[in-house]
Amino acid sequence: GNVGFTCEATANSVMGTATVSFSVKPQQPTITATGMPITASGGTGTLTCATASAGSPTFKWFQGSTEVSGQTGAELIRTFGSNPSGEYTCKAILNTVESDASTATTVATHVAITPASPSGADAATVTMTCSADATTATYVWKKEKSTDCDSALIPLL
Repeated sequence: GNVGFTCEATANSVMGTATVSFSVKPQQPTITATGMPITASGGTGTLTCATASAGSPTFKWFQGSTEVSGQTGAELIRTFGSNPSGEYTCKAILNTVESDASTATTVATHVAITPASPSGADAATVTMTCSADATTATYVWKKEKSTDCDSALIPLL
């Protein structure tokens, strides 16, 4: 926000005054994600942009280098459909002065298992690969109607 200072000096009953005012750049914001991960079938997730700066900043949201139009609040609620994957950043704006961009948060929505229909289901082993459209991702394998699997060796039956 804007900050102003005034200095008064008095010497021999004569007073002089000087004033300076300047804008302070908001602190770099951070992003947190809730409602994640978003699955390949879509869903709604919320990204929240926060800054420690005083005042009431507005925000700019970006998907990659493209500004998400009409979004100036601290929360970006997205229904992830056809192409929401990518890196999201935000900037805090206070009295027209923009902060540096936040660190990027990656949202991955396209997850694939190859082969999609493993052949040889009666075989002792089937090798499948899981991939996502994110530069870094954590993978958890689950077998239908069971809990997380601790190993890549999952009994077929």
